[in-house]
Amino acid sequence: LNMLTQKEDMEQLKKYLEEMEEGLNRVKVERYTSIPAVDAIISEWHNKALDSQSEWSFKGEIAKIEHLSVFELCTLFSNLLSNAVEAVERVVGEKRIDVNISVFQGKLVLDIGNSCDAVQSSKSRPRTNKKDSINHGLGLKNVEEVVHKHKGLLEYETEPGWFQISIVL
Repeated sequence: LNMLTQKEDMEQLKKYLEEMEEGLNRVKVERYTSIPAVDAIISEWHNKALDSQSEWSFKGEIAKIEHLSVFELCTLFSNLLSNAVEAVERVVGEKRIDVNISVFQGKLVLDIGNSCDAVQSSKSRPRTNKKDSINHGLGLKNVEEVVHKHKGLLEYETEPGWFQISIVL
């Protein structure tokens, strides 16, 4: 895409984007946000949650939010949902992921909660459980960068057996 943009080859760029959209339309993608790329990410993690025998609840709907790019929305949903699915996969017992999205006064309100194996309460960013902590644990940092860029609000809350992240952008 960068190459086509730099060459200002609008015909090839349009053709490439049309082919991508056709490919997305062939894959069963549920509509959550009316933003195809974001819907594809949410659908992918929804399917992975179901594969891990997790209950999945998704409430709300959003359309384009002027101050957030599609890339930023993809960054948020991809990182947060991958963390949620990875957390529930480690849980013995009830596995659940709850996603609530809305727009209030032009701001995205996003709450994602999931079962987890935590035994202590905390209000800080959780640390990665992976052995290779140098190459992991970057997802929430990426989320924090988007929130910081837009001067948004972000809260973490961990209770025994449950993790919740709340974002207002």
